[in-house]
Amino acid sequence: MKFVKILGALVGVVVLVIGGLLAYLATIDVNQYKPMIAEEVKKATGRDLTIAGNMALKISLSPALVVENVTLSNMQGGSRPEMVKIKRFEAEVALLPLLSQSVQVKRLVIIEPDILIETNAQGKGNWEMGRADVKEAEAAKQEDAAKGGAMPKVAIEEVRIEKALFVNRDGVAKQAMQVAIERLILRAKSLSSPLSIDLAGALDGKAFEVKGTTGPLDDLLASKPWPLDLAAKAGFVLPVPIQVTGTLSRGAEAYALDNLKLGLGKSMLAGSVKVAMAERPKATVRLSSDLIDLSEIAPASDKGDALPEKKSADGRVFPADPLPYEGLKSADADAEIKIGKLILPNKLALDGITAKILLANGRLEMKPFALKLGGGDVATNMTLDANAQSLHLNVSGKDVVAGAIAKDMGQSDMFTGGKTDINIDLKGNGGSVRALMAGLDGDIQIVMGEGRVNNTLINWGGGDILTQLMSSLNPMSKKEDYTPIACSVVRFKVQDGMAHAPKGIALETNKLDVVGDGTANLKTEGLDFGIKPTVKEGLGVGVGNLASMVRLSGTMGSPSVGVDTAEAAKTALKTGAAVATGGLSVLGGALLDKTGLTSGAVSGPPCLVALGKGTPAKAEPAAKPAAGAAAPAQKPADAAKSAVGGALKGLFGR
Repeated sequence: MKFVKILGALVGVVVLVIGGLLAYLATIDVNQYKPMIAEEVKKATGRDLTIAGNMALKISLSPALVVENVTLSNMQGGSRPEMVKIKRFEAEVALLPLLSQSVQVKRLVIIEPDILIETNAQGKGNWEMGRADVKEAEAAKQEDAAKGGAMPKVAIEEVRIEKALFVNRDGVAKQAMQVAIERLILRAKSLSSPLSIDLAGALDGKAFEVKGTTGPLDDLLASKPWPLDLAAKAGFVLPVPIQVTGTLSRGAEAYALDNLKLGLGKSMLAGSVKVAMAERPKATVRLSSDLIDLSEIAPASDKGDALPEKKSADGRVFPADPLPYEGLKSADADAEIKIGKLILPNKLALDGITAKILLANGRLEMKPFALKLGGGDVATNMTLDANAQSLHLNVSGKDVVAGAIAKDMGQSDMFTGGKTDINIDLKGNGGSVRALMAGLDGDIQIVMGEGRVNNTLINWGGGDILTQLMSSLNPMSKKEDYTPIACSVVRFKVQDGMAHAPKGIALETNKLDVVGDGTANLKTEGLDFGIKPTVKEGLGVGVGNLASMVRLSGTMGSPSVGVDTAEAAKTALKTGAAVATGGLSVLGGALLDKTGLTSGAVSGPPCLVALGKGTPAKAEPAAKPAAGAAAPAQKPADAAKSAVGGALKGLFGR
């Protein structure tokens, strides 16, 4: 009993002491310390701290300091007088831990902070504060304190920020970014306890939210593995929920995120990311995924475009913006990525993707980027050298079925068959995409085998430029349900930015053959192609064939399809003369000509000609007029009119 009385007496003494201390603290007017606080801040930062509102000390076992209307001045020449404005600041501290030189902040509340981070026109930041001598003295003082004993432990159980505004203003680029925080709540029982996060706000007016937990801050500060489990929503970045789990580790000049799992809707990436922060940073990335569905993550536009066309202000397709060569020189990387299935925004599926990417000393190599497309194999090798500002691209595709691609894109009935081989080898130099294209060299060859087009599913009236071209070349396609294709070829020889197709465009169907020739000027983006359809024997003659040649002209940004009037007049003259004289064999020769676009070059099946495997063409004999037929002299334009009229009469028997 005596021990209990003694213990009770001691407790009573402690209570009286604490009570007396609290009573004494309650008599202190903390506002008297405003000038001293402002003076110390001025010494440390060179800025003016103003406490315009009241300072109060709320007395309890966890006393709280409340400060209202606080501002910190901005740098000279800043965009506004204040760098920081805070409506209300409150810190609640536990008393008893102070006896053991520990600071336990039970709650830190900041209401309506308005913080401006900016640079001026010369790039100087407003966060650069204080004189050099003051900074050196402060550093020495902290070093002496560390030698003299351990620094007080500081733990914060809860941080709450409400209605905050953070503005980052770039005075050089004249740009600004604004983050509005509706709430930020951080909670941890102690520095050795897990930390919970609850954040909601908006970036430039676009809402986002982050919730989850991390490992203890003690572990992070001690470079121990630090687990992460965060969920986020940011519709302006991605329209699907984001989930991140993993373990963050910090070593000597290195960071690692292991056991990474990144969930994006129903897509998931797993692996590791390591960054060595040496004199030259290097990232090592190993990622894999069974499925990445970009149609969910980045869906196509309302018009159904997977990659909406972007033009420069001058109407050009190839951008003149400098390529990020300097960025390639600033760091190194070693990445290996494997994806079981990648679904593009237009629903096209790429299977079995494997990519190896190396970046060293400004030289980026992707060897290979391999995948399966339409049941076939495609391999891409690319080298982008920042030092030489050069690009080398090689693409090889084997047995890629066009019909399978159409099926993946939800157009299973539009096209069937069409096994395709692709060979592309291009080199160029330049500081931008436009400059690279202007000096490009290499070869492009795409060869497609048998297939069938469903004409009933094509919007001939309002289609794109390719549909317009097909409609102009084959008027019969609007009247028949299907167009069987035997083969098609596109072959370009690219030299110094000029992409030539020397009779390198061909299409063979059951009723007509198509051959094409022309040039795409990659320097100016100009197009000049003549494409000629010819009807096969025994199928009759359609009026549309009198055009003889369709012209694809304009620019890549604004292409146009029309009839080549000069070629039409030439063909009409030939056709009219043949009908008028009864020379039907000549008419047949004109419309069944397989010699290409000009006489005396090569002949043979169009696809073989396009591949450069034709044979020398035989000169066509000139048509002889029938006996007694007069040939009055006419101007070229009048002759064309008369010939077209005669041809129509001959064709329809009137």
